[in-house]
Amino acid sequence: YILGKLSVLCVALSEITWIPGLILFFIEASLDGRQWLWDNLWMAGAILAGSLVWILVLSLIALAMSAWVKWRLAAGALILGIFFIGAGLQGAVVGILRNEYGALLNPAALIIMIYRDLLGVTPADTGAQLGPSILDAWLALGAICGICVALLSRKIRAVQVVK
Repeated sequence: YILGKLSVLCVALSEITWIPGLILFFIEASLDGRQWLWDNLWMAGAILAGSLVWILVLSLIALAMSAWVKWRLAAGALILGIFFIGAGLQGAVVGILRNEYGALLNPAALIIMIYRDLLGVTPADTGAQLGPSILDAWLALGAICGICVALLSRKIRAVQVVK
């Protein structure tokens, strides 16, 4: 049941994540030639991998929230709230503690960190501020997914219908 719902979300989210990303990649390759394509083929893998991680995180959050909150509008607001609260907590931690570890509370910031790592982009020098490593970002996203799976397994029970 959960995998069926997850697959529907994956198809819908693919249409706005990795498919347009790869279309843009191949448009650039067609404009710059075959050598550019072979030199930068790793980017297509990074786009696909980052998008699949983002799809999994979004889908698990959406499924967990909709399983626990039956009212559709409230579940949608709760999903949106997770991202706003995460960004707010990140800002509070950064402001109070003067380090970047607040990003571990914000799923969107974690995905940005992972995309940067996959694409080989280094953020601008932030001076003496301390921040989480890419391993911390992967572990935090894993924890978010683990919490969502635990919420789903607690709420969704398989039942057999006998006629």
